[in-house]
Amino acid sequence: MSRENGSTVLIVTHNAAIAPIADKVIRIHDGCIQDIHINKKPADISTIEW
Repeated sequence: MSRENGSTVLIVTHNAAIAPIADKVIRIHDGCIQDIHINKKPADISTIEW
């Protein structure tokens, strides 16, 4: 829905299982950015198993 509306959504979580749906994943450890991953083909949210 956010892509359709042009909205930005920020999710902060320890659950790595939802990373495939993100356009960009920023991994932080001890307050420092460890990695920035751009996902060119984000998965549909319906594919995530909670």
